[in-house]
Amino acid sequence: MAAHKLHIRKKLSAYLKLCFHFKSFNKNDIKILQGSLPELNYQDLYQLHYILTPDQYNNVMHQIAQIDSQRFRNQDKVRISFVLLDSAMWCGNTLYETLSSNPRFQVNVLLCEPKYALAKSAQQNFYNGAKKLKESGIDVKVVKYHGDFQSDADILFFLTPYFKDINKGLSPQNLPLTKLIAFVDYGLYTSDWGIKGDFSIRYLAWREFVDTKCRLSDICRLLYRRGDGTVYTGYPRMDIFYSNTKPVYQWKMAGPHAKKIIWAPHWSIDSGIQYATFHKNYKFFYDYAKAHPTTTSWVVKPHPELMNSTVKTGIFKDDAGYRAYMAAWNSLPNAKVETGAYYQDIFRTSDAMILDSGSFTSEYRYTHKPELFLTRDTDRFSKIGQAVINAIYTVDGADVEGIQNFIENVVIHGDHTHKDACDRVFEEYLDYYSDLGTLASESIYDEFLKEFSSGK
Repeated sequence: MAAHKLHIRKKLSAYLKLCFHFKSFNKNDIKILQGSLPELNYQDLYQLHYILTPDQYNNVMHQIAQIDSQRFRNQDKVRISFVLLDSAMWCGNTLYETLSSNPRFQVNVLLCEPKYALAKSAQQNFYNGAKKLKESGIDVKVVKYHGDFQSDADILFFLTPYFKDINKGLSPQNLPLTKLIAFVDYGLYTSDWGIKGDFSIRYLAWREFVDTKCRLSDICRLLYRRGDGTVYTGYPRMDIFYSNTKPVYQWKMAGPHAKKIIWAPHWSIDSGIQYATFHKNYKFFYDYAKAHPTTTSWVVKPHPELMNSTVKTGIFKDDAGYRAYMAAWNSLPNAKVETGAYYQDIFRTSDAMILDSGSFTSEYRYTHKPELFLTRDTDRFSKIGQAVINAIYTVDGADVEGIQNFIENVVIHGDHTHKDACDRVFEEYLDYYSDLGTLASESIYDEFLKEFSSGK
């Protein structure tokens, strides 16, 4: 009953918005006037979906985009700000540099301190990520979670759907319709959460640039706007795997022939998508790495929220306990802990990956190297995710003997029996360059150029 009353209130509020702001009682003939856009925000727009059909709603979206695009064409520059919560979400320099190379576009990054970045280790990782971006030549502005902030961008290019976790100045109720929203999801479509989480940004985006044909199909089939505004471009974070650039990442090597292994533990021990198996194997991984310094070299790539999760679930007493565990890894002659952006070079220089996270499972396929996924009975995958899981190696996250067998038989001795299956799933689901003939960054850039070339 309470939910029904809430829905009625939302519909009534939307009708009032329609009448007062959009000056219309006819849902089939809503006219958007340029002068009304500064008075309206994206929360006003979002509310309309409670009373409009997808076609009616998309018509409103098209009118807003047309007005804004025409205004941007008449400006000397179009200001674009990427919005992300953690540097690990960064889509890679290729897209940034491609846009920045055109004098029409003025580009920067808004790195938003999230709600959870409060403990010492999380804060340290966050600001180390900001430093990495700046050192790579990116124009970065750190946006604190608390405090006043107002963006001067014409286009906000979100790499996160989580409005509630960033400064309120970037939330829908504080973004006027004089700005446009673009969106690339921060993870490849591996978990079934990627579509079931029908985030509000998908109602608000002028363009969503989609990583795979499967995700595009599901968006068109399952979500409210039925794919309006979505473009299949591929995944810009993976563009580097189609380049001839030489990776520069340096591993800690205690033996010249040690195999380079990434361990990427997820955070979701008892909440979220519940992929994480860290609580079942974190002691084993450290002990194995310590005991095999000349045959294995390790990079530990923890999810940004792992610290919070391990403290919450009692694995570590506090942040200091988590930091001590990671410091122990860093003290080994054959191991490093890495956080934040630019992990692609770690992937490219590695020999294998062991993980229990979603997007990395598909992203690592671009290396064509063996990977082991650590399973638990709460795992849920998209069509692509399940195809990848079926192709790669898997063992239960508590099966430390199975993990050791993968390290010693597949990685060290090179018995990669799943290679053909892994290559087939990559070609069928993930190889956007073969589909489109262009990098994702180039496809996205072409869309911006088409819409915002100078009209003067």
